[in-house]
Amino acid sequence: MTVLPADAPKPYPHKYVKLLSNDGHEFVLQADVVFQSGTIKEILTGENGTYSDKVYFRGVEHDTLSVVSKYLMYKFYCKGQSFYDNIPQNPYKAREFKIAVKYLKIY
Repeated sequence: MTVLPADAPKPYPHKYVKLLSNDGHEFVLQADVVFQSGTIKEILTGENGTYSDKVYFRGVEHDTLSVVSKYLMYKFYCKGQSFYDNIPQNPYKAREFKIAVKYLKIY
């Protein structure tokens, strides 16, 4: 049996996380996949020791969040391969995707 120090962070209790867009679409992903994003990880593991299983993105439309979700899954399962073929071709949507990836700290 492993004993953790008292100040050690508790493991995340949920297996799946819901990402919710501003227009009501839900994207359900495994917690390990979502935790590639430093920003989402900080949001889900609250400062007071509480854990959430939902993240609301009020400024992100479903089509942008869809591509971000696909990117997270791709990055998790296909390490070392290029994702650039799947980035939206519409310059406005591609810009939104790049802003979202930067904000979410997905490197």
